[in-house]
Amino acid sequence: MTSSPATPSLDLPLLAPAQARKYLTVNEALLSLDTLTQLSVLSADLADRPSDPPEGSSYLSGPESAWGVPHGTIERWVNGAWRSTSPLPGWIAWVESEARHRVFSGTDWEPLLPETAAIPDVLDNLDRLGVSTGADTYNRLSVKSPGVLLSSPDPVSGATSAQEIRVAVNAETGGAAAIQFQQDYATQAEIGVFGTEDLRIRVPDMQGDFQEALSVTSGSGHVCVGEGAAVSRVTIAGPDDPESGPVLRLCGKAANQFESGRIRFTEDANGLTGAYIHYDGSSNFLSIGTHDYGTDGDPVHDNPGIQMIRGASAVYFPGATTTAQAANAVLLTGQARPNLLARSTSSLRYKHDVEPLDLEKARKLLDVAPIWYRSRCSQDDPTHSFYGFGAEDVAEVDPRLVLWSDDPNGGKRPESVAYDRFTAIHHALLRDLVERVEALEASIQTT
Repeated sequence: MTSSPATPSLDLPLLAPAQARKYLTVNEALLSLDTLTQLSVLSADLADRPSDPPEGSSYLSGPESAWGVPHGTIERWVNGAWRSTSPLPGWIAWVESEARHRVFSGTDWEPLLPETAAIPDVLDNLDRLGVSTGADTYNRLSVKSPGVLLSSPDPVSGATSAQEIRVAVNAETGGAAAIQFQQDYATQAEIGVFGTEDLRIRVPDMQGDFQEALSVTSGSGHVCVGEGAAVSRVTIAGPDDPESGPVLRLCGKAANQFESGRIRFTEDANGLTGAYIHYDGSSNFLSIGTHDYGTDGDPVHDNPGIQMIRGASAVYFPGATTTAQAANAVLLTGQARPNLLARSTSSLRYKHDVEPLDLEKARKLLDVAPIWYRSRCSQDDPTHSFYGFGAEDVAEVDPRLVLWSDDPNGGKRPESVAYDRFTAIHHALLRDLVERVEALEASIQTT
């Protein structure tokens, strides 16, 4: 305590009449207020004073023999010196190293809440509860946390099965029992039951009206994607307008199939006609085609259009027909999507910078020597022989007469000769030859 007039509780010095250097008294009082208001100390009961305390730090002193002041004195390091304040009973301090409050009993600083303080075992009929946030009359339980853990009870001695945990969301009959998922407190999706016993997942549209994305029928477990009824194990419901597209139905494998599955595209819920994608595990064939179905749902006739073999780079077109038309399709190589099937066209509508073919460039093709060879391709008969050109030889004369593919080592490499482009070159050379012959014949006749 100070010997000059001071306040009775905090021992703040008071100004005297006609006192000189009043700022000293005021500053002393402000320092005391700064120490004792919202009292917080770094530690309590240290065995000795800290050797290098931070400026402005406070402590509850330890043994009097080491600190030189009564045990429990409030010691603060300010301006290179210790300031001592004797506490009064009832003062409360936050001890940072212990993360708890202590209260001065008159002889010692004791925990404000004893470690053995009883925690209620039962909390019934609470009006609301907020954890790290506030609850309200609508959200009576509010939790603001990066995670919430709900764990099953500890195993019971002698139990024969694992403990279980379930979270129930209940509503009266005809009501909605759902869990909503929000961003910035705006609902982006919800899952639950809404007036029926079926489980539904819904999302809001641009107008904020909820649209059904998926439903699971109570009792059967059938799933429907979109607005509609699940008429099979999995149903993808199409739009109300039948011209906008058919219904996609996914069906399970039949008992007489081995590792087989089928996707049916049907015109209606009965699935009598439409198309299919079918995998037959016994033959390793994936088929795409159309079908007709009987009234009992069994296939009457499949019309495969495309077939592929698992494990082989082979595609078949069993539904292809025969025609006398010229070829107009090509597989493009060396593209972002290799072996892209594209339509080939010769129409001037798709050409620009059109000019006559340069005969000098055309004659260079004659420098390429035809070859006789046998094929190494697995699809060809190794005993057969062929005539043709080497793509590498043609590429050296004119790279435009070759189709290119990606080289595994980087860059491009010749893949095949564009034989159809030879026709224009041969035609130009033949036309030039005919014109030369006609000119010679004319000159002979004149002589």
